[in-house]
Amino acid sequence: MAAVPDDAVLVHDMPLLVEKRMAGEYHLVVVVGATEETRRRRLVTDRGMTEADARARIAAQADDDARHAAADVWLENEGTREALEVAVRRLWPERLEPFAANLRTGARSRLPAPVLSPPDPDWPAAADRLLARVRHAVGDAAATLDHVGSTAVKGLPAKDVVDLQVGVRSLADADEPAFVTALAAMGFPRVDDATQDRGKDGTSWPKRFHGSADPGRVAHLHVREVGSAGWEFALLFRDWLRADAVERDAYALVKADLAARLASTHEYAEAKEPWFDDAWARARAWAETTGWRPGPTRPA
Repeated sequence: MAAVPDDAVLVHDMPLLVEKRMAGEYHLVVVVGATEETRRRRLVTDRGMTEADARARIAAQADDDARHAAADVWLENEGTREALEVAVRRLWPERLEPFAANLRTGARSRLPAPVLSPPDPDWPAAADRLLARVRHAVGDAAATLDHVGSTAVKGLPAKDVVDLQVGVRSLADADEPAFVTALAAMGFPRVDDATQDRGKDGTSWPKRFHGSADPGRVAHLHVREVGSAGWEFALLFRDWLRADAVERDAYALVKADLAARLASTHEYAEAKEPWFDDAWARARAWAETTGWRPGPTRPA
């Protein structure tokens, strides 16, 4: 892999990638998938295996849920080889080559407009895949890893952008060249002009920001110090909306109204700030009432 030229795309055929939990080591995982019945039939008819041996091999492999969870791209393989080849040839110029170009140039993918998507059940799995890549890239420099933002709240419409939070012990760690370079190499280029959030307490909340080089998965990586106001608010806001359906529905209405009226994602983000300012007090009151504290993060 290290010997591959910068202008090339490397495809690694990895049959046990899911079983060995190695998905986080790759920029993109493409699973060629077929149902268990189709796989069993092909093992018997194409490879001459007995029914018992075919079933035993399939039973020893990851199940379909695990394979779907690991897949950034799922290519259906229920039909002919020719149909699968068409899908692969379409994927190459639409996603793989642009992804490789973005990696070379340090470009990030963006949404062209603030279009809201219905709740997508794949958002949490997509976040887990991305967080695993962050963990592989920076290791223990990431003290916490979390899926935050609207896509982390079940049932909430959102822009198709997965927000992730990386908690570091100090922002100095996030500014280390090795940290920045490792994330960029893994597909998360640094955005140098985004170094703070507008705090809800009238101050600025420092952070570092990385995007995603994958043209098929827009993602925002917010790097904040563990225990800082911005780090805590991202977790509080997510957990509050998960717990309070009334507030979740109210926020959904605000988002729908702004998305319908505003043309750019920057305008959309700015227009939400007054609602966030008001919501901060309500979220803090909920935290005090319930005894909420930032909980342990899920391992990536």
